[in-house]
This record gives sequence, structure tokens and C-alpha cells, in this order.
Amino acid sequence: MQENGLNSTAWDEVTQRDIYTNHTILKAIVSGERVLDLRLEEDLKLFNTQRDHILKRYIEEKHRFKIKPHPDTFLCNAVTKSMKLDLLIQNLYIKTEVQRINNIDSRIPNSTVLCAKTTANITNIEKIEEEDVNHEQARLVGRSCQIY
Repeated sequence: MQENGLNSTAWDEVTQRDIYTNHTILKAIVSGERVLDLRLEEDLKLFNTQRDHILKRYIEEKHRFKIKPHPDTFLCNAVTKSMKLDLLIQNLYIKTEVQRINNIDSRIPNSTVLCAKTTANITNIEKIEEEDVNHEQARLVGRSCQIY
């Protein structure tokens, strides 16, 4: 399966533009002993067994954060830590430039994200492509993620 989408941290809220001037597509081997794949029903059920307890903690602790994390970010980080996961895989919706400018949101995923909790889980990194990107091209350029 191949997924394409702009990096969510590439958007500058002030200028309403993508902040990167180039992109690089990498190929790597990512592996781990403890993997939770939220695309699989049994893994999603396991994740949901912890959801209510962790979100209750988020409500109690969010006042301590200088910058409040999104509840899903807090939830994924807490589950990853409590289950001692090496990898977390999930389908997400990541906005493109047009969707950000027009404040369009969706609950339908358009990408698959693999989170490796340590760089030790990432090996054999190979550069596939590198390209300069101007603002007009930025909305068309994505990153490629293949998960087998």
C-alpha cells in the first residue's frame, strides 16, 4: 500500500504556507518486537481498552502543559509508553495546503503513519529522491510511505 500526504508540521499558521523548500523521499527498513497496528481490528480493540483511562488522565493533567498536546497525541504517546511499543501504525487524516487554507477537516484517513519510538528501529536508510519545491509545487508534493 502506498500513501501520500504533506507533512502536518510543514504548515506555518502565520503565513498560511508550507515552510519547507525541498523534500526528500527515503527508503528504510523499520522493525520492532512490539508493534501495535491500529489498522487491525484486534490491535484497535487492545488500544481502546486503555483509551478511557488515559483520556481521563489527559483531562486531569492538561493544565500542566505549557502547550497542550492534541488528545490523540497524548493518547498515542501514553499507550506507546504503557505497552512499551517499538512501533505504532495508524491511518490518519493529514490536511493538504488547500484543506488548511479553507479550514476543511475530515475524519476519513488519507494516509498511513508509522511511528518508530527510537531511531534504533530504523536501518538501511537510502535516499530515493530529493527535490527543491516552490510554493506552487508544495501542494502537489507528498512523502511516500510503503508498509509491507
